[in-house]
Amino acid sequence: TASCEKLTAILLAPQFVKDVEKISPVYHTSTLEGFHSLIIRFTPKSQVFSFKGMRFRLQIAAMHYNENAARSHATTATGELRYAVVYPKYKRGDYT
Repeated sequence: TASCEKLTAILLAPQFVKDVEKISPVYHTSTLEGFHSLIIRFTPKSQVFSFKGMRFRLQIAAMHYNENAARSHATTATGELRYAVVYPKYKRGDYT
C-alpha cells in the first residue's frame, strides 16, 4: 500500500538509520567512561604501585564494577525513583 511504502522510505532513509545508531546503547561509551573513572579511584595516577599492586587493584576495580553495573535504580519507600541533584561548586549551591 502507499502508506506502507512511505513508512518504509522513512525508516530506511540514511539519516534516520544514522540517528537510530546514535541512540543505540551499543554506540554509547558512558559505561566504559564509568569503568575508567572507577579504575582511577582504585589506582590514582598520583601514586606509584608495584606491578602486583596495580594488577590486584585493577582486579578489585573490575570486581567492584561487575558487582554494581547491573544494579537497579534506587527507590523511595513509596516506590518512586530516587535522584541526587548536584550543583556546581562555583555556583555555591545555586542552579541559576
